[in-house]
Amino acid sequence: MADIGNLPRVNLNLKSLRGGVLALSTLMLILAILATWPVISSRPQSSLNPMSAQAAERLMLFETLLPSLTPTSTPSPQDLLYQNAFSTSTSISTFPFEPLDESFVVLAIDENSYTHLFAYQPGRFPIYRLTSGEWHDIHPAISPNGKMLAFSSNRDSYWELYTLDLENGQTNRLTFSPEFDGSPSWSPDGLWLAYESYMPGATGSDFEIFVKPIDGSQEPIRLTNDPAADHSPAWSPKGRKIAFVSDRSESEDIWIADLDKIENRFENISRNTRSTETHPSWSPAGEMLLWTMSTDDGLQNIMTWDLTHPELRPQMINNGAWAVWSPDSAALLTVISTPNQTYLTGYNMSFPSLALPIMSLYGPVSGLSWGRKGIPGDFPPAVASVSMETPTPVWQEMLSENESQSRGRAALVKLDGIEPPDLMLQDLVDDSFQALRVRVSGEVGWDFLGALDQAYVPLTAFLGPGMNEDWAYTGRAFRFIPAPINAGWVVVVREDYGPQTYWRVFLRARFQDGTQGVPLKSHPWNLFARVSGDPIAYEQGGKKEEIPFGYWLDVTQLAAAYGWDRLPALSTWKMAFSAIRFDQFANTGGLDWLSAMLQIYPREALNTITPIPSPTNPPPPTLTPTRTVTPSRTPWLSRTPTPTNTRWPSKTPTQTSEIKNNPAVSTQYPPTATPTSN
Repeated sequence: MADIGNLPRVNLNLKSLRGGVLALSTLMLILAILATWPVISSRPQSSLNPMSAQAAERLMLFETLLPSLTPTSTPSPQDLLYQNAFSTSTSISTFPFEPLDESFVVLAIDENSYTHLFAYQPGRFPIYRLTSGEWHDIHPAISPNGKMLAFSSNRDSYWELYTLDLENGQTNRLTFSPEFDGSPSWSPDGLWLAYESYMPGATGSDFEIFVKPIDGSQEPIRLTNDPAADHSPAWSPKGRKIAFVSDRSESEDIWIADLDKIENRFENISRNTRSTETHPSWSPAGEMLLWTMSTDDGLQNIMTWDLTHPELRPQMINNGAWAVWSPDSAALLTVISTPNQTYLTGYNMSFPSLALPIMSLYGPVSGLSWGRKGIPGDFPPAVASVSMETPTPVWQEMLSENESQSRGRAALVKLDGIEPPDLMLQDLVDDSFQALRVRVSGEVGWDFLGALDQAYVPLTAFLGPGMNEDWAYTGRAFRFIPAPINAGWVVVVREDYGPQTYWRVFLRARFQDGTQGVPLKSHPWNLFARVSGDPIAYEQGGKKEEIPFGYWLDVTQLAAAYGWDRLPALSTWKMAFSAIRFDQFANTGGLDWLSAMLQIYPREALNTITPIPSPTNPPPPTLTPTRTVTPSRTPWLSRTPTPTNTRWPSKTPTQTSEIKNNPAVSTQYPPTATPTSN
């Protein structure tokens, strides 16, 4: 540190207050710089200014995205911020990911309305397609030796378990039953698979966990037998424990089955009734277990639990919807889900940083696995040929020629075969809607979109409070009729993302033989419970219901593949039923509302003072005020005197004659003569 004695002397002029304050401020600034110089000089030069947690989250989700599935290394560290429940905001950095012993990742990604398997090696090669076809391949699991890949598929109409040999490209079917089989997990020796199966029961069907040898030498062994749903098994690398998800405690928790026990075999390790836990995954050493915790406030967090210290509570790592360990436990690969987009990233475990730049994926992820071994040489020709295929578009856009297009605006066309017959959509999106309608009908066996509640709405129509900028005005949105909900053919699942509420719509398949749809694992939300008389349901805008039996189609995910995204509920959805918007889908085409409106309206039509009439009666006309006469000054009131007792008047005396001081007058008269008798 510099010698303070060598600092220039500051002459203070006490007669000048302004000069004294300026000199004192300069001296304090110099002392502060000298005191903090070692700390400032030790910071990396690439640091950015601090950001708020909300700004950092926005940066992580949107500003560092890559335009394709091909990741690129980050050239220099980028400071970010992360926030968890146990610490304050802390600066983290993004570093280029270093490959881990040739290990690779397999993901099940929705691409053009079909989910298939993709291989990906961070830092070495881009995402590589492994399977294709007009079916779904989900829940991949790489074998311990890295040569086999187990997964679930409906390529033979029913959902069965398969293995893909990565050395020769051959596919082998493992299960033969009409029930849904999925979520395979390998034993440490690679000879057994634990998986979930949708079994019929006395009160309906539910998920149970089975164990089956790969060679098929014996029948599957049933591990669980409970009226509750037990699914998503994860076999411990040590071989004697299997983690799984169960709602036997009235909420979805993480349980562990101890294979060395007969009595008290199952133990609830998460024990959290206020959140939902899913997707368990073991660390390579089998000493740590992670899972995803979804809270009621819309957050998805990665939790870890140390088996060597079972008395400790689970700890939160970071945000994520589905995570797996790297082969050396140095990093986590995780999926980050937003309402209408899915991203892939990785976290370093040794220090707070991103191990993988955030990249955008084609669609939702239905499973991922990180192998402990490298890819066994080059991919076989059967797999290599699949990677070269180009996905076929799910619909073809065909524009009609009319007067509106000649003026540079999009046309509105009627929807053929839709009830009521006068519904219209924009010409740019009507083909995708018709293609979606045909696809949904084929998937569930009934024409769900054959009748709509709403499509294009003219600008002069009023939709309700808070809907002045509804997408129905653009001709790019539709609402399905809610009648199938009352009939039990449609259920909606509530999904919160922070302060916003979204809805996922499921359709009941017509044929419940396992050839259409998949079983549900999420609790539906009863929107009509608000009018049931239950005060709690009224305040919450509904309530959760038991998971219905049978097979269902996720129409929200399918509609997104055709460009139709769900919309968030308005802030008043708990009070106003029209604000829920569970039944509305919009094909925004990447446009904001105003840009979409300008496709069909001139700007002059949108610049009117009141384009939408007010819901209240118009106020009476205001009369021209007349000049008010200036009032005179109000006089002050005088003080009222205190009344006194009134005396009674005395009797008035009689008036007397005045006595004069005159000489006395003699009043004597001469004597009167005595009368005599005659």
